[in-house]
Amino acid sequence: MIGVEIVKDKKTKAQAAEERDRIVDLAFERGVLFLGAGPTSVRLSPALILSEEQADIGMDVLEECISIVEKERK
Repeated sequence: MIGVEIVKDKKTKAQAAEERDRIVDLAFERGVLFLGAGPTSVRLSPALILSEEQADIGMDVLEECISIVEKERK
């Protein structure tokens, strides 16, 4: 299990709970299930048997969703 903390600003580390929830929702719409953990973290909990291709797809989806949320904030 791996956690990725979502913050509004890297310096202040201001929590970004709404942005985290949006990332999780966008990923779900794309067929990838991420879970919220704590106030602002995304929990990645892949299956024990996972191909490299599947892992790459999951990371691509996470990156895409983060990019979408960043653009929405601006």
